[in-house]
Formats: sequence, structure tokens, C-alpha cells
Amino acid sequence: MPKLVHWEIPVTEPDKAIEFYGAVFGWTFTKWGGKSDYVLFDSGDKSGGALMQVEKMPEPCIRVYIGVDDMPATLDKVSSLGGKVGQPKTDIGGGMGFVGSFFDPWGCLIGLWSEK
Repeated sequence: MPKLVHWEIPVTEPDKAIEFYGAVFGWTFTKWGGKSDYVLFDSGDKSGGALMQVEKMPEPCIRVYIGVDDMPATLDKVSSLGGKVGQPKTDIGGGMGFVGSFFDPWGCLIGLWSEK
């Protein structure tokens, strides 16, 4: 089955986004060509993506779901780092796990998924 292998998150402030996403998810970053306008991140499972600098946030931003172990703790961390909860932890039903979401400090909606 095809798997998500790369995605881009638009940001208006790449250096601040590196701090935000690094603190929330523990990702590591590599500036492509040594510049901050396209910053690759490693999510640790052979998939990842990039923070892509934009002048104005597009609507809609790409919506991805990032798997986390403790959604309430992740959403608390997001809030403490300047993001906003979009959807609190919600049971999908049918044993499919839980979803939630947040808006990063630049307004991009990011989905979360957890098994428990």
C-alpha cells in the first residue's frame, strides 16, 4: 500500500517553526542549501518533509496527520508553544483510534492521530 513519504508545511517564519516543531515532535532539521527557505525534517520513520517558507499562508494548508502516543500532552505542549488546539482528542469510532488537531503559530492546521 502506498505510504506518505514526504510533505511540506508552509511557514512564514522558518527559524521559529524549527523551534516549534522541534519542541512539539522532537524532529531534527537540515537547511537545504544552508538556507532557511526550505528546511527538511526527519520524523524518524523514513518519512519526513520540509518546512517551506511562504510570504502568506495558503488556504487551505496541507493537512497531514502525525501519529503521537499521548495526544492530550501533545496538545498541551502545542498550546504552551504558541499554537492553538483545533480539535481536542476525539474517538474516531470502530476501533480506529483517536484524532485531534492544532493550528501552528502561523495558522496551518495539523492533524494528530493516536491509537489510545
